[in-house]
Amino acid sequence: MSIAVKNTNRPAVFAAAPAKQEVAFVLSSREAEEVYLCGDFNQWIPRGLPMIRHGEDHWWEKRLVLEPGRYEYKFIVNGVWIHNPDAPENVPNIHGSLNSGMEVRPGKRNSTRSSAAPAGNPPGPRGSTADPTRRSGILTKRPSS
Repeated sequence: MSIAVKNTNRPAVFAAAPAKQEVAFVLSSREAEEVYLCGDFNQWIPRGLPMIRHGEDHWWEKRLVLEPGRYEYKFIVNGVWIHNPDAPENVPNIHGSLNSGMEVRPGKRNSTRSSAAPAGNPPGPRGSTADPTRRSGILTKRPSS
């Protein structure tokens, strides 16, 4: 009778999880009373991620820590869904409008600044014109530990 013996002296190899990145979503709007961020990262829950207004400077920010990957998102300004027309990517959605796309890359800083235009349907307006009083963007960086 023969018995097979497995060599258990080898060290276990574990793949390191990709480093999460801090992502700052920024929107500037003079007429905004309330602003929310929604997207793939929160299952498109409209009031799930309120953005924080910074003083009288008319800019809003929401920081998230996200795993590397591709995400679609939109802002909701005073109840109106808007995409980021100058985002690295805008893609059609099932509502006949656009979602903004962005990619979080491990160990890389990504930044996008752009104008955002008001529109209408959740998630995403299509064919809207940019309003120069609105500026939005995304800044990503590795969170400090």
